[in-house]
Amino acid sequence: MGEPEPCAYAHDVSGERFDDVDGDAWRCPRDRHADTDYCVFHQPVRSLSAPDLSADRIGEAVVEVVESDATDRNRFFGAVVPGLDLEYATVDGETTHPIDFRESWLLGPVECYNCRFANVVRFDGAVFESRAVFEDGTFAASASFAEATFRGPVAFNLTAFRRWADVKDATFHDEASFRGAAFEKGLFGVGVEFRDAADFMNARFD
Repeated sequence: MGEPEPCAYAHDVSGERFDDVDGDAWRCPRDRHADTDYCVFHQPVRSLSAPDLSADRIGEAVVEVVESDATDRNRFFGAVVPGLDLEYATVDGETTHPIDFRESWLLGPVECYNCRFANVVRFDGAVFESRAVFEDGTFAASASFAEATFRGPVAFNLTAFRRWADVKDATFHDEASFRGAAFEKGLFGVGVEFRDAADFMNARFD
């Protein structure tokens, strides 16, 4: 058998949001999944109900990717996933490259309760269609949700942001709760829009 073929997905990176990326198009370097043309992060929407593409599997794949030392692997630009389950996970690797979900589409629940992200995390321009739970978690490096859209409820209760948190121009369509969250560097929120309740009770801004 020959070498696995790379994922056929390409993402337009010509805009300002990707000014740190060379060229006009980024091509996903991961192996194709099963007998498809795409990796587990870039499957067509019609395929996302397959048992081997569950939120659990996507979470496991994220940890595997970050723990690998392959160049460019921490980029998940334009991912389309049925959800993301990283409950009690530690997402850390040898590289300090950001865990980068810019312009991704997360169709189902994002469950990151008590998750620790060691790297910079970027969800700029991502769309969260369902609930997103980052409760009691830790962002050891900066976390950016600039221009992200949250259509379901969001929970960052008791979450520790060790470095800057960025929600610039983000839109929260449902309740957003940051109760007891600790912002140890600061929160950048110019242009953020809360269309439902926003709860920062007992949040700490160091």
